[in-house]
Amino acid sequence: MIKNDNCHSHSIETKCSELQDIHNDLNKKFDERKHNLDKSTEVHESLQQVTKWCNAGVDILVSQPLDRFQSAEGAEKGLKEIDQFLKKLNLKE
Repeated sequence: MIKNDNCHSHSIETKCSELQDIHNDLNKKFDERKHNLDKSTEVHESLQQVTKWCNAGVDILVSQPLDRFQSAEGAEKGLKEIDQFLKKLNLKE
């Protein structure tokens, strides 16, 4: 079309160039949006894991009978349960 119509060829080329720039800009914005959404998903999944971990830790602490900590043996047993929980999650060195 540009080759056949020399009087409008400059205008057509300009419009094509503008369209290409808009296309490139939209692709760049799409890539940025996808990256942000991927990061948001990653953060959300991490928060879900942390919530599960916290709930499991709370359950362990709540299930400990109060009288267990009145003796050294009972306190040691409770501490071992908590240590096992932390080791299971690879959070303790």
